[in-house]
Amino acid sequence: MRARTNSGFIVKSDSQEVNRQTLPPEIIYPFEERAPIEGEEIIYWRKNYGLSGAILEYCQENLPKADNDHYIIMTKSIILDIVDIILSFMDERVWTNMGDSMWTYTEVLPYLRQNINNLLVVMKYMSSNTDVYIEFYC
Repeated sequence: MRARTNSGFIVKSDSQEVNRQTLPPEIIYPFEERAPIEGEEIIYWRKNYGLSGAILEYCQENLPKADNDHYIIMTKSIILDIVDIILSFMDERVWTNMGDSMWTYTEVLPYLRQNINNLLVVMKYMSSNTDVYIEFYC
């Protein structure tokens, strides 16, 4: 399945403000702050069709869709499954054959590492902030 041009992950909460000041400092943000959104975007992909398509397919099979057409991620096991998908794309052969991206393997590799770090940091943060969750949009 080919994903839209842009996709990513946003950290949200229904009961508390989520922003760069309230999230752990270990998160490496993918860009300078953009237009205000609800929550805080921790991963942003542009024209990474293969990777975002693989995650979209996983989400469609395993997660409920939110009202805004996003997928809600609330559990450690789902986050770890998504980390495994990203890890699989860190194999140069997989990226070359399935990446379907404007980015070369060499260009994207540091961002994939950053993506995994951010998801794991937020996963740990969620264990002590049970009202916090992640939304995947694509």
